[in-house]
Amino acid sequence: MDLVPEKVLRPEIKRVIGIVSGKGGVGKSTVAVLLAEALASRGRSVGLLDADITGPSIPRLLGVESFRAESDGTRLYPIENEEGIKVVSINLFSEDEDAPVIWRGPLLAKAIEQFWSDADWGGLDYLIVDFPPGTSDIALTAFQTIPFAGVVVVATPQDYVSMIVTKSVRMASMLKTPVIGLVENMRTMVCPECGEEVQLFDGGASGHSRLGLPLLASLPWRKEVAQAPSLRWSALPEAARRDADRIAGEVEIAVRKQEVTMLKIAVPSRDDGLVDEHFGHCKEFRVFRFDDKKALVEESVIPSADGCGCKSDIASTLAKAGVSCLVAGNMGEGAVRVLGAQGISVVRGASGDARAAALAFARGDLADSGVGCSAHGQTT
Repeated sequence: MDLVPEKVLRPEIKRVIGIVSGKGGVGKSTVAVLLAEALASRGRSVGLLDADITGPSIPRLLGVESFRAESDGTRLYPIENEEGIKVVSINLFSEDEDAPVIWRGPLLAKAIEQFWSDADWGGLDYLIVDFPPGTSDIALTAFQTIPFAGVVVVATPQDYVSMIVTKSVRMASMLKTPVIGLVENMRTMVCPECGEEVQLFDGGASGHSRLGLPLLASLPWRKEVAQAPSLRWSALPEAARRDADRIAGEVEIAVRKQEVTMLKIAVPSRDDGLVDEHFGHCKEFRVFRFDDKKALVEESVIPSADGCGCKSDIASTLAKAGVSCLVAGNMGEGAVRVLGAQGISVVRGASGDARAAALAFARGDLADSGVGCSAHGQTT
């Protein structure tokens, strides 16, 4: 069985971060909400997909439990909270939030597919996915359907919890999903009376050392957070906001590093190694990536397909090769849309040496000129 089938791409969603744990009750959903709100406070556009179908808590934590999401039979429309975070959860489609979801695995998996593929998320910088505990059908469907930039693991510092969480870490690895790091929760408690931090778990190795993961943050138990009816950013204690922002900062750094190392840039090229200004009729595409030393190297050469770029299958061929950006000279809007549907962004206006054009884009020195295809009578 192929554990890593072709993912369903949503090009308008830039990055997807999963929040996982092997066990319930470790504060996973709280961390998911804190991360989403911290990213939103940084000016990012954020969505939150509640994949914990049988135990959904995200609507309450975001303060939107009294609202109901809508569907027109084709699309699902997320609810947006006061911080501008869009959310989809099974409880937002139920008239009674206390009603149990008694579904077998295939129905649960189908719900996750719909929340990802059919929800009208709009343009997002980050979509946070709150997984159910463990390695169930839902988790498998999410990993196989959604192209995650990485996952954050949440655990409490207990030996048996680390053993269970290891299963989720290994599952992510088997399904080719990067693990960003660990958020250790409730090792200590902040006394509500005096503010002193008291150890709840003494001795033993820290969870991140046992699991071999970077420690993103160690969150103490706080009464104001644990007993809050919702986790509105403006109402959180300053210390809790600092903790959440630290997690967001670590996630953004990890994602940026990963995007550089995983970035593959295709350039339509001529025989002499120069950028071919007519994308649809070039001879080949040179694909560049960064090696372990962060040097730009040529990975492969992909022959072009017959016919115009907006009508051939070159977009799917480049996507299967892992290309995430195409740097070109001129290109028509039809080809831009076809490439975008495959998750490939386009930067037009390049000229000269193909490798130099790819490097200029990677350094941020090349922006899309919007130049269309002259062969199709298009301009800017």
